[in-house]
Amino acid sequence: MGYKQIGPIMTFAEVSLLRSMEHNRNLKRLEKINQVINWSKVDDILMSH
Repeated sequence: MGYKQIGPIMTFAEVSLLRSMEHNRNLKRLEKINQVINWSKVDDILMSH
């Protein structure tokens, strides 16, 4: 499953799905997980192998 963080430039698909995304519990959970993960350490581990 992929996760895409919405940037300042939105696509047509994002605009059309915006309302459903606001009420998506899965998306909110993924955003919280994304805030907790230290991505620099994950990158370092992945790049070292």
